[in-house]
Amino acid sequence: MTGMKIEGYKNISFVELVPDSHMNLVSGKNGAGKSSLIEAMIDAIKGKTEMGKRPQRKIQRGKEKAIIEVTLGEGDEALKIKRTITQKDVYLKAERADGKPVSQTDLDKLLDSSTINITKLLHLDPKGQIDFVKKVAGIDTSEVEEKYKELFAERTVLNRVAKEAKSSVKGYGDLDEVKSVSLSDLLSQIEVIEKDNRDIRRERAAIDALRASEAEDESAIEKAQATIDHYTEAIKSLKKEIEIKDAQIEKRNTEAANREKKISKEKSVTTLREQVNDAETINQKAQAYDMFVKAREGAADAENAVVSINKKMDKALTDREKIISESKLPFKNVEFDKELGLIIAGIPFNDMSTAQQIKIMSRIYIESNPQLQVIYIKDGSLLDPDTLAQISGMSELKDYQFLVEIVEEVEGSIIMREGGILGDGATDDREELS
Repeated sequence: MTGMKIEGYKNISFVELVPDSHMNLVSGKNGAGKSSLIEAMIDAIKGKTEMGKRPQRKIQRGKEKAIIEVTLGEGDEALKIKRTITQKDVYLKAERADGKPVSQTDLDKLLDSSTINITKLLHLDPKGQIDFVKKVAGIDTSEVEEKYKELFAERTVLNRVAKEAKSSVKGYGDLDEVKSVSLSDLLSQIEVIEKDNRDIRRERAAIDALRASEAEDESAIEKAQATIDHYTEAIKSLKKEIEIKDAQIEKRNTEAANREKKISKEKSVTTLREQVNDAETINQKAQAYDMFVKAREGAADAENAVVSINKKMDKALTDREKIISESKLPFKNVEFDKELGLIIAGIPFNDMSTAQQIKIMSRIYIESNPQLQVIYIKDGSLLDPDTLAQISGMSELKDYQFLVEIVEEVEGSIIMREGGILGDGATDDREELS
């Protein structure tokens, strides 16, 4: 920044400033306008979005508008920015030395208000510290981190499925294996046996009929023998009839004997009928066991899936650490710890003094090579003379411009009083409060 002019902004009535190209101490008591001076520069560049919903509140009381003019760079590279804040809106006029206009988008690329203020970097959490240094070092772990997020989401779903699967298995208790039975097969067996039994009964009835006929024939023989004495002439014919009947008897006896050999004992269907009655209960148990086995297998599959995705997540984290370890950090003594954040030469960043933190963050920020080479340190009063001297040397070596805000008025600094800059040789004739 090579020049700044502020009028009617917050508690600044009028300021025109040509800052030193490297180290600038902005001093003054609380409320003198030190912070407003820096805030005006940020608002000039970042504009309406940075000012919030009601930018008109930044107009000094009693003024109709606030004007901020900032010049960045010199010669052909100079960029002139004029920001006007009225009660109705915020206006921008920005152009390069050759008169070419510059858009708000171009200006936004110049400044990241969260990094120009080194003090804000001091309050980053461990992750924020690591992310900032990774950005400076050009370390890109976004791909593996995105993969890790996807795996984490997938594992969350799988854990829920596994939990539900385990709950489902517990719902069955501890079941013994039961095999299902075929009701249709049992009924078919009964039908076959009953048909065989009907055939057996028919054969027995036929045998009984044959034996009944035998009895009738024997009775006829007896009658014939009884009448032989009376009917001698019929003896021959009767004898012939007897022979015939005897042959028939023999034939029937043979047939009956043969059939007797072929038929088997009637089978009982009592056991099968009991199985039919129990089939529904057995099948319910078998079905419950099958569901229990499937639930148990599902729970095992879900647990295996969780184990698998945990391995993938571990690999993603390992890949991330490998990327970080193989990357060239801006300083060789900088390490990362996900719990502690930055470790500098073996000491956690958060355990260092504020002065050390400011110096380290300033060096890291410089390594990020921002387009706007301006660093603002709000808590400059926390810096001891040695640290301030080191920062001053850093600004000259790296060609950076530092704006350091301190409370005590220091000779040679930009002294703010009552919303303005105290000029060289000015005297302070205000009364002291007692």
